[in-house]
Formats: sequence, C-alpha cells, structure tokens
Amino acid sequence: MKINVPALFEKTMQSMLYCSNERELFNLVSIAVRALEFDYYAYGVRIASPITKPSFSLKNNYTNKWQSRYADKNYIAIDPTVKHGLISTRGSRDFPL
Repeated sequence: MKINVPALFEKTMQSMLYCSNERELFNLVSIAVRALEFDYYAYGVRIASPITKPSFSLKNNYTNKWQSRYADKNYIAIDPTVKHGLISTRGSRDFPL
C-alpha cells in the first residue's frame, strides 16, 4: 500500500496540538510510525534553557535489550541521526538516508 507521507506528516503534526501529555504524544507517534511500516522508533528532546544546564529526554519503543546495548556501547556518541538532531532545526525528514 502506498503511503501519502506528506499527508500523514501533516495529520500527525496537527494531532500533536491536541496532546495533553507525553503518553498521548508517544501513542500518536507510535501510530504514525506503524503506518510507515517501522517497528521501532526513538525521539529525543533537548531543552537548551537554562544554558548552563540543558535537559534532554529520550523516548523509544525499542526492546530493553537493545536499549541496554545502545547505552553500554555509548552509541549515542556516534549515532548520525542524533548528531543531525542536535545541529538542525529542520527535522529528520530532511536527513539524507
């Protein structure tokens, strides 16, 4: 089945406006990811304020085994999608895969 990615993106972005908590947002993104026929995903948010102590939150639906391996091997330090997210405000749809 051919997926209209721009329409899915727009629908998901519009629906995000009505999420009242993180769980609703996570569920909404999970639905969009499954529509794109992916099993797993991760997203991170970095709040750069205050400048002296920025915060970071990472959410994903990967298995505990993979999450442990990712952390143990410090893959976050070499993950090109993480690097892209830290230096870009354009979003992952512009990331050349």
